[in-house]
Amino acid sequence: MRIIFQPSGVIAESSGNENLLDIIRGCGLALPGAVCGGRGVCGKCGVSVNGNFKLACHFIPTGDITVRLPEEHADTLGFQLPPDFIYDKFESDGFGCSFDIGTTTIAGAFIKLRTGYLLGVKSVPNPQSAYGADVITRIGYAACEGGLSRLLESAVSAMNGIINDFLREHGLLHKDIKAVTAAGNTAMSHILMNVDPSGLAVSPFHPVFLDAPVKTANDLGLLADPEAPFTLLPNIAGHVGGDISAGLLATSLPKKAGITLLIDIGTNGEIVLNANGRMAACSTAAGPAFEGACIKNGMSAGKGAIRAVSISENKVTVDIIGGGEPAGICGSGLVDAVSEMLRTGVLEGSGRLARDESFVLCGGDKKIVVTQHDIRQVQLAKAAISAGVQVLTAFLGVRIQDIDEILLAGAFGNYINIQSAINIGLLPGVNPSRVKRVGNAAGIGAAMALLSESAAKKAAGWARTVEHVELSAQPGFMDAYINGMSFNDEIE
Repeated sequence: MRIIFQPSGVIAESSGNENLLDIIRGCGLALPGAVCGGRGVCGKCGVSVNGNFKLACHFIPTGDITVRLPEEHADTLGFQLPPDFIYDKFESDGFGCSFDIGTTTIAGAFIKLRTGYLLGVKSVPNPQSAYGADVITRIGYAACEGGLSRLLESAVSAMNGIINDFLREHGLLHKDIKAVTAAGNTAMSHILMNVDPSGLAVSPFHPVFLDAPVKTANDLGLLADPEAPFTLLPNIAGHVGGDISAGLLATSLPKKAGITLLIDIGTNGEIVLNANGRMAACSTAAGPAFEGACIKNGMSAGKGAIRAVSISENKVTVDIIGGGEPAGICGSGLVDAVSEMLRTGVLEGSGRLARDESFVLCGGDKKIVVTQHDIRQVQLAKAAISAGVQVLTAFLGVRIQDIDEILLAGAFGNYINIQSAINIGLLPGVNPSRVKRVGNAAGIGAAMALLSESAAKKAAGWARTVEHVELSAQPGFMDAYINGMSFNDEIE
């Protein structure tokens, strides 16, 4: 049987003995909705099969079909090299690619090496999501026979897809790519190096390596000059990875005076606090709620997603990406919705919906609601972040109210309403003017390491100065986490 995937045009064959999700995995394609790893419990791997909705993990093809998958998207918002950055690594006329290997999304930047000119940024869903939404699930899958190699192949396939798109757009060849860098959390780093990450799943969460050896594009199977160096930014600890090393570089956090907090909110919430030159970092299991997973009508921040919500006089107003009818709600919209529901009394401080088991944001052909389960997912995520902040400030002996600046990194941070995030307790209760969006800090740092040998060395040096704080071992963490489950009842 012949299966055509759109919009990519990839063609696969099936004997009728495997479900559609397994076929999608085998092709290295991404299906970001499949957050339960194919166990059939999330109900989010829906695709269009010959125009009809099907759950990929339950559907076994019995004939030739055309399958439409969610489209990839480009997003250059928040990707800008620091104005004082000096690139010093290359004198050739070649090109380079830098990657941010996120748990949910893989983003790539295409850069002219001699000038540092950014030709473009492209992001795609991480196809590893088909094996589980979070790193712990993927670490478990890596332990299965052939699991690690499949996870590696799917990531490389997505990276090659980004490279091919850039080359096609600019009329270039694979041999024109002369260098590649990447930054990712510790688990993603291990998978990219084809190293067993199982030690990261159990206490004391020891990584096999912090500094990875420089490899070549050929070693990984990347579609670039075979001898192009592939450099992975160094990890800091078990669950504080090279993406945070890159973030230190992009923000110059270690050089900042006073008290500065860097928060990267993704499936893993990673936090670094610099208190007068002493740095400490932790990782929190924020979960994928703010990326649309585990939410009844959740979706990523693409066309049709509700990205902002306001409630006045019993009327709900929503802002939809791209306009038109809503398809679901993304993380920024969810934070807005919860903040507004608290403000108007629809939601109690305990997190209990005051009346029904769900709150309707908009009706129409597809009703979009926020359920009691959705609220609990938000509570779990924001409690993890707020507890991490409290533990780090206590560890370094400073007070939250004394924080001079909060740097908010990651794609989610580009869109979130800062006041709404403070209202629900996701961000510390400081004046919103102290919060600064820094864009895709991991991707920016990876690009800086691509263009500058001194920047790459600086990131490695700074990474070794950060003190890692294992939250579960810290006194007061569990109390902070439990207290963080509650919302502020006093939103104005």
